Amino acid sequence: MNKSIAFRGVLFAAVVLWFTGISLFAQGQPGLYDGHWAGTTGEGKSFSFVIGNNGLLSLHYVIFIEACGTFETSITQIDRQLTGNMFTLLLSAKMFGSDSVTGSISPTHQATGTLAVTRDSPPFKCNGAAQTTWTASLAPGQLTVTGLSPSSAAAGEMDVTLSVTGTGFSPVSTVQWNGSALATSYFSGTQLKASVPASLIATPGTVRVTVTNPDGTVSNAALFAIGPPVIGTVVNGASFQPGISPNSFVTIKGTNLAAAYDTWDRAIVSGKLPTSLDGVSVSIGGKPAYIQYISPEQLNVLAPDVGFGLQPVTVTNSAGTSAVANVTAQQFGPAFFLWTGKYVVATHQDFSYAAKRGLFGSSSPTIPAKPGEVIVLWGTGFGPTDPAIAAGVLAPADKIYSTANPVMVTVGTAAAQVYGSVLAPGFAGLYQIAIQVPSSTPDGDIPIKAYIGGFESQDNVFLTVQH
Repeated sequence: MNKSIAFRGVLFAAVVLWFTGISLFAQGQPGLYDGHWAGTTGEGKSFSFVIGNNGLLSLHYVIFIEACGTFETSITQIDRQLTGNMFTLLLSAKMFGSDSVTGSISPTHQATGTLAVTRDSPPFKCNGAAQTTWTASLAPGQLTVTGLSPSSAAAGEMDVTLSVTGTGFSPVSTVQWNGSALATSYFSGTQLKASVPASLIATPGTVRVTVTNPDGTVSNAALFAIGPPVIGTVVNGASFQPGISPNSFVTIKGTNLAAAYDTWDRAIVSGKLPTSLDGVSVSIGGKPAYIQYISPEQLNVLAPDVGFGLQPVTVTNSAGTSAVANVTAQQFGPAFFLWTGKYVVATHQDFSYAAKRGLFGSSSPTIPAKPGEVIVLWGTGFGPTDPAIAAGVLAPADKIYSTANPVMVTVGTAAAQVYGSVLAPGFAGLYQIAIQVPSSTPDGDIPIKAYIGGFESQDNVFLTVQH
């Protein structure tokens, strides 16, 4: 029976659910803020000031003073004195005599204070003065951390001076170490420095470093590793069972594996996969692996062309190189990617999700497979292809790379018709297996299994079928 199946790789983001994305939240961006003067001896006109990457940069005001008329000036050279949340601006206007402004920044981003103006410089000399109050609403913006230097330290090291780079910093920003404030020095709107005492880096682990402002805004977290990486387990990247295969996904779990969360999405150049990501690299069998995802406790990598049998694995990052962990490599390690740890990742021919209704809620509609329907299963570890493809590159979309060995699939106790098993075009290590669900399959969650080269996929995997 012949059937034409269109293999595509359009759903990889939905398929690889062991990938953990990164979520950022931030407030407190530099910018221009406007306010208004008001007082008994002066009529408010306008007021504005700018907070930039280097803190308060400029102030401009127009005010009517009863004895002297309209007074306007712009100040760009500002000295700052800071005590707690209070700031004092010492202004010097060359044409208009001397001015002074005092005020405070409150947690609600409201600034209040008083203004005293005297004009005694010819030809604008007058003896009038105004005592007024002013308010300025500061719009929320972005407070982010983009880097740490250093980003790691050896356990038991002496005190560390930590440089934090990012955006939206101010003289009242504080560096937090797992939620506890560090002594912080303000250098600019893009740099803070903090003192980390030796007592905080005595024990190996991973620390979340954030920046906070008095108004309660909190930056995203950057990660600081204490001690070298430690490998816990090395397993198949879909089944999470022992054993790996060349050119297939591998998951490494442990501690201090990376000081950031990232994926290879921006590091793939001309179809070639990265062997280092944010300073993290992995060696399997003495060859560099291809780094798909990094986090402090989990790495996902694509295995290189390694030999079979026991292979050494190490992880290297800025804190050093891990001890060797050994893993057994074999030619095949067939495994299905899973949804919710139970259901095979499967799609209809239009690449919509073939799964139990409501599995992902209303945001991602799912429709169970039907008896007799042709669906596509997604997995890794199905071995070499024909034609062969080099390690560390994406499968070109203009050619079909079928598995060199035939694949058999059972749904329940019945053998399914397999129409094709190929590398997903545009990806690496990701296989698509097109099958026809046996027409005799009953409704329900039905066990599904794949076989290739004498190896079989993991147990307790199900496909939801409904007439």
